[in-house]
Amino acid sequence: MYHTGARPNLLRRVVSSPFLLVVALAALIQGTLAWVNQGIPILYPFIREEMGLTLAQVGLITSVLSGGGMITSLLGGWLTDVWGAKRTATTALVLLGLVVIGFAVTKSYLVFLLLGAVAGMAEAPVSPAASRMILDRVPRRTRGLAMGIKQMGPSITGVVTAVVLPVIAVNYGWRTSLMMPVIAIFASAALFFAFYRERTREGGLLARPPLLRGVLGLTQDPRLVGVTLWSMVNAAVNVAVGSYLVLFMVDHIHLTPVVAGGYLALARLSSSGGRLFWGAFSDVAFGGRRVIVLGVMGSGTALALLGASAANENTPSVLVLLLVLALGATAMSWHGVFHVVVGETAKEGQQGMALGAASTVSRLGAVLGPPLFGLLVDTTGSYSIGWITVAGMALFSSLALVIFVGGARQEAPS
Repeated sequence: MYHTGARPNLLRRVVSSPFLLVVALAALIQGTLAWVNQGIPILYPFIREEMGLTLAQVGLITSVLSGGGMITSLLGGWLTDVWGAKRTATTALVLLGLVVIGFAVTKSYLVFLLLGAVAGMAEAPVSPAASRMILDRVPRRTRGLAMGIKQMGPSITGVVTAVVLPVIAVNYGWRTSLMMPVIAIFASAALFFAFYRERTREGGLLARPPLLRGVLGLTQDPRLVGVTLWSMVNAAVNVAVGSYLVLFMVDHIHLTPVVAGGYLALARLSSSGGRLFWGAFSDVAFGGRRVIVLGVMGSGTALALLGASAANENTPSVLVLLLVLALGATAMSWHGVFHVVVGETAKEGQQGMALGAASTVSRLGAVLGPPLFGLLVDTTGSYSIGWITVAGMALFSSLALVIFVGGARQEAPS
C-alpha cells in the first residue's frame, strides 16, 4: 500500500492500485521516448533543407538513434533486473532531455549524428524497464492488454509530435520546436520518480542474474531466437515507414510538410488503437499463442505497404487516409505483443535482460533499415520499389515465424 496522506479517497485508490498506477507510469515513460525517436523524424524536411542532406544521410540520423541503443539495450535490461526500473529509467530520461537540448543548438551534421547516438544510448534502457514493470505486476490473463496500453504511450505522443512540431517549426524554426520535447521529458522523469514504487521481492529488492551466462542461455531458446529475428526485420520496416512516410508524401504525393505531418499523426493515432487491440486480442486468441498474432500483424503490414507502393499524386485523399491508418495499425503496432512474448518466455528474474537482449538485436534492423531504404530510393528514384521491398521482408519473416515458432504457447514464468 502506498501512503498518500490527506489526498482525496479517489486519488488514494488510484495511486494505491498496483495495476492502474503501474500501467499508467509505464505508458508515461514509454511514451516519453517518442518525443525523440518520432519527433526528430517529423522534423526531417526542415533539417534536410537547412543542412542540405540526401535521403541516405537523413536515414543515417535514424540509424544512429537506433544504433546508440544497441550499445545500452542489453545493459539497460540487466540494470533493470539488478538496479530496478525506477533508478534505471529516471537516469536515462534525464540524460535524454539533456541530449535534446544539444540537438537544438548544434549546427553540425556530424555533431548531430553523435548526439543521435548518445540519445539512442539514453533512451534504450527505458523500454525494458517499462515492460518489466508490466510483467512484474499484471496477471497473464490481461498482460497483453496492459502492455498494449503501455505501448499506446508512444502512439499518443507521436500524434502530438506530428501535429504540433511541424507547426512550431514552420512559424519559429525546428530548433525552437525541440524545446517542447525537452520540457515533456524532464516533467515525465519527475512524475515517474515521484510516484513509482519498486516491487519488493522475497530475499531482497531485486534479483542479480549473471549477465554473460544469462545471455548465452537466451540464445539457446529457439522461441526467443525466432521472435527476436522477426522483430529485427520488422523493426527495419517500422522505422523505414516512420522515417520516410512524411518525405514520401512531400516528394511523391506533393503534399506540404504540415499536411503530411497530419497524415502521420493519424497513422500514430491508428497505431495507438492498434496496440490496444492487438494486445487484448493476444490475450484471448489462438489459445495463448501470441506469436501467431505477430505473424498476422506482419502480413497486414505487407498488404498496407503494397498499397502504399501504388499511391501517387492522383490517389484520392480517402485512399491515402486508409493507407496511413492501415500502416499505423500494423507496421507501427506490434511492439507490445512482442514484449509480452519475450517476457513470458524468459526465466523469472531475467525478463529485463531478455527484453534488453531482444531489443539489441531488434535495433540492428532499425539501424540498417532507414539508410538502406533511403539508398534504394535514391538509386532507383522510386519509392514504389522501396515499399515493395520492405513489404516482401515483412511477409517472408511473418510466414517463417508462424511456420517455425507459432505452435508454441508462451507460459508465464514460474
